[in-house]
Amino acid sequence: FTFTLGYVSEGNMSMGTWIDNIALMGTADVIGGWSSYWGLTSGVNDGSNDNPDGDSRDNLMEYATGGDPMTADGSAATLWTAEEGGTNWLYHVHNERQDDDSLTYGVGTKWSLQYAPSWDAGDAEEVGTTTGPGLWKTVTNRTAISEDAKFIGLEVNQN
Repeated sequence: FTFTLGYVSEGNMSMGTWIDNIALMGTADVIGGWSSYWGLTSGVNDGSNDNPDGDSRDNLMEYATGGDPMTADGSAATLWTAEEGGTNWLYHVHNERQDDDSLTYGVGTKWSLQYAPSWDAGDAEEVGTTTGPGLWKTVTNRTAISEDAKFIGLEVNQN
């Protein structure tokens, strides 16, 4: 999109251009701009499932949680445990983009990474959200630790 303004002078009269209430219609390719910003190469390593840094976080997860797709920087979340009222809790904190409505986020648990067929979304509860100025909001989830082993994970999908 290019818009050019000009200035015209006719003798002693100056004529200008005034613009009021411009609306740009359509959709923005947010992830495409993100890919270019990080130096990903179109058709080579910029796909949602690509993982150019090899850190187990594909480009979609990096994009959705604020990661760097060119640096193996580990987890998309912060984890810790705490005891409250006699219950041991496993906490999971992650970032979510506020500028892309096509993304959905889900946190779930498994008792086994090998044998549990799917993540149980009903076993993790959201206990806090911090929305600040800017692009990101921070979401905190937790699950009670009652088994010998328990895993908590974040799933991101793009519609």
